Amino acid sequence: MQIRLPVSKPHWTMNVVLILLIVSTTSSIFTGCSKDRSIIPDDLNAINAPTIEAETGLSGVDADDLKTISGYSTSTEEITLQAGVLIIHGTSSGGLFSVNLVQDGANDLIFNETIRFSGSTAISIRDAAGVGSGSLQEGSAEVEIISSGDWSLSYTQEDIGATHESDFELSGYQDFVLPAVALDAGMYELTALNDVEFGHFSVEIIPRDGDGGLLVANTTSTEEETYEFEVNDPGSYLNAAGLYTFVITATGDWSISLN
Repeated sequence: MQIRLPVSKPHWTMNVVLILLIVSTTSSIFTGCSKDRSIIPDDLNAINAPTIEAETGLSGVDADDLKTISGYSTSTEEITLQAGVLIIHGTSSGGLFSVNLVQDGANDLIFNETIRFSGSTAISIRDAAGVGSGSLQEGSAEVEIISSGDWSLSYTQEDIGATHESDFELSGYQDFVLPAVALDAGMYELTALNDVEFGHFSVEIIPRDGDGGLLVANTTSTEEETYEFEVNDPGSYLNAAGLYTFVITATGDWSISLN
């Protein structure tokens, strides 16, 4: 008797279906990642850019008064400091971005970031006699930049007229500066909301002459909080009506109102 063994039919159809399924799934995964990355704008200027507009924290600053330096990777630049308040706006394409002002053994860390960044800050500069509250004083200083990519710094030390009145609402992203807020004598309420869970958020108020400053808010809470402070208080640095610089330090989105 002749026994015929069954011949297996090729399973190429099933294999093709399986391959197509794998390719389709892989494509969906990479497409999803691409969408996630797209929330970061290609143009750094899309976030808190150093333009002369209210959203930048540099409103009221004349474009001619802004000095800009830029480069790639690590660099050391020399600048001349004036007594008062130094306002700096920095951008970085991503990775390590550290900016340090150095002068005769003293230093002030301006930015220290590890992500794509665009933000502003301000520091006090003492006069030649040492009057003021900053760690640096007027004269020559070096800017030490350590960066993994492209960076730029725009800064000003010029006298600025009032850029904001005492009643305002404002929202922004990352570090931010209101150069000159006009405050009359009296009590004020600052209401602030930090939108990033566990993210650091603070508001410091600095007199335009650079002598002193008051840390009004300093929190990681995402609850809306209200803080009170007084202008024309002889016992504080906010001891007279006038112009004050508001320095906001934040990990992400925030909003404040003053009244």
